[in-house]
Amino acid sequence: MIETIFLVLTSISTILCLFSMYFLVKSNIRFTKGEMQKITTDFGLGVLFFSGVVLARLTVEIFRFEIPILPFIEKIFLIVASYKFAQASYRLYKISKVIGFASSEIPKKLKRILKK
Repeated sequence: MIETIFLVLTSISTILCLFSMYFLVKSNIRFTKGEMQKITTDFGLGVLFFSGVVLARLTVEIFRFEIPILPFIEKIFLIVASYKFAQASYRLYKISKVIGFASSEIPKKLKRILKK
């Protein structure tokens, strides 16, 4: 019973990863170049590697494959996914410092215009 619940939860996670990957690819096409395209690319790669982790776990749960290298591959994919998420988050942070409405780096004239 509990194994079935875990299988369903892992399947739902896989489907959610596919949906988020689809929307990231669609949004990346709309950003032709620049920082926003880099951010969506990094998030897309993060989701791709994270879905690799989930898919590897799903393979173990469904087919009962206990290949010794599979946990190592999962950990490597998880590290790469975490790195890509951190990289995209850092890029968002840098952009928010420049174009954020509460930024200290916005020129004073632009701050006056935005306050009105």
